[in-house]
Amino acid sequence: MPLRTTVRLVQNDRDVEAVRSLFLEYRTWLADHREVTAFEDSVLRIGLGYFDEEIRTLPGAYGPPRGALYVASEGTTPVGCGALRQLGPDVGEIKRLYVRPDARGARLGRRITRALLNRARKLGYDRVVLDTLPNMKAAIAIYRGMGFLPIRPYWAHPYPDALFFEYRLRGRAASSTIMQD
Repeated sequence: MPLRTTVRLVQNDRDVEAVRSLFLEYRTWLADHREVTAFEDSVLRIGLGYFDEEIRTLPGAYGPPRGALYVASEGTTPVGCGALRQLGPDVGEIKRLYVRPDARGARLGRRITRALLNRARKLGYDRVVLDTLPNMKAAIAIYRGMGFLPIRPYWAHPYPDALFFEYRLRGRAASSTIMQD
């Protein structure tokens, strides 16, 4: 019998530690997959330094009252995560969406993203933004398929070809919401 995969809001220290371990895996993946990240060594080192600080201080900006961490698990084994933080008064930012390689292909990235969007709506955000790299094809497909639209850069990304997306939760031109599987 296959294990049931759940996506849930992080609720306790044990959950935070599960996300921390997934963030560490994601950090290693980013450092090892230079064909995807395409950063110069100095830029990668700086970015990983920021990521290390995030990992060390979890939940940090992803904690209540304006942030959220989600963990996806197969049975009791953590297999994916995602984070939401406040970027502006009415704007949330999705960060650190990661699914372990052996758990990919089961629409977990989409489920985690959906949970983050639902949480952003509950927190009162009007829109959610994110950035990604052009070689992260699966992530881009998820975002576009869920109704995220390309936008201009909202920060000075060190990679000039980085892509930026937004999902409107409220207001003018709200994205078509896909809230169920």
